[in-house]
Amino acid sequence: MMSPTPAIEGPPFAAEL
Repeated sequence: MMSPTPAIEGPPFAAEL
């Protein structure tokens, strides 16, 4: 999940991973 955009699928904290 190295996409610049936050991970829509999954918990909020997944966006930082």
